[in-house]
Amino acid sequence: MATDAVDRLLATPRWGLFCSLALFRVCDALAVSTYFNPDEYWQSLEVAHRLSFGYGVLTWEWERELRGWLHPILFAALYRALAALGVDSLAAVVYAPRVLQGLCAAATDLATFDIAERWFGRRAAAFALLCSALSWFAFFCYVRPFSNCAETLLTGKF
Repeated sequence: MATDAVDRLLATPRWGLFCSLALFRVCDALAVSTYFNPDEYWQSLEVAHRLSFGYGVLTWEWERELRGWLHPILFAALYRALAALGVDSLAAVVYAPRVLQGLCAAATDLATFDIAERWFGRRAAAFALLCSALSWFAFFCYVRPFSNCAETLLTGKF
């Protein structure tokens, strides 16, 4: 049964594979509605909101300039794009980062496939992708706006 899934996965064009992963991870991002760790808001979305809209609370790490701005700028750019398009409603500000993070999680899954293919071959990469996509921890964490999730994506790509 697993080998049938692997054979189908290997026969899927790369763009189709990413689209399937994106659909899966965006649904994942919209389904996960729990609170896990304060950093998923206070170290990314709240900071991005303040950068984009001029108000919001910064924690002491930001006031003392101990944190880097690269990760929150990703979400700030999204918020600014929503504002420029005139669609910066409450729902858009809440759900757009989830969709973006779902797309990043799909890219992370594809990066997992790429690195496993480089190291172990295409068939092993298919199994690695299935393990990544079906991991409960990845399902729970990849779609959250943690800087660690962005680091995971970048690690897989380089």
